[in-house]
Amino acid sequence: MMREEIKPSDHFRRKSLEDYFGQTVLAEGIFEGSDMRYCQFSNRQNRVCLVNDVRITTDEEQFDVGHMWVQRANAIKNVNPVIGEKIAFYARVNKYQYRNHVVSKDGIMVETRYGLENPSDVEVLTPSHYRAGEPREPAVVSSKTAPVAALDTIEAIKVAKSLLVDLGAELVLSALPQLERLTEASAKLGGASRLREMVEVLR
Repeated sequence: MMREEIKPSDHFRRKSLEDYFGQTVLAEGIFEGSDMRYCQFSNRQNRVCLVNDVRITTDEEQFDVGHMWVQRANAIKNVNPVIGEKIAFYARVNKYQYRNHVVSKDGIMVETRYGLENPSDVEVLTPSHYRAGEPREPAVVSSKTAPVAALDTIEAIKVAKSLLVDLGAELVLSALPQLERLTEASAKLGGASRLREMVEVLR
């Protein structure tokens, strides 16, 4: 069954994972890229993948948890998905301590949050337009280049502020329509390199 109440914040949505801590669940969502991040617990780089619109399926229920950075996600990277493809995988529910930027309304500075790690049995559910056997451009994204909608409010503000400092508000606002067209074209062609190749051929 579906949970009837879905809270707006992705972090609140992920509280639904609390009942399944330590268990393996089925997840599916839209692949948005991958990055390497330093893990203080293992003292080494950790492959993470950004997946949007994540839906969790268990033996008892289904529920949505919004976007998620899946930890230790080499198995996802290994199937070489393209940004925008829908993927499905099994993953273990983990938890971690998150330090808020400010004290919450409940007076909490550090809170427990839930996520996914160690995905397996990864499957691309909606393949892109690529022909069979044609190499695909790997998708790499970091928290600095991830879609603003997939970031926390504080992180999104930092990204926007950095653009304003470097480029100026007038340039950023005037370039947004062209950027949207380029982003759409790049997604349809499977990456910036493919778009550049087509432009070079046609110009």
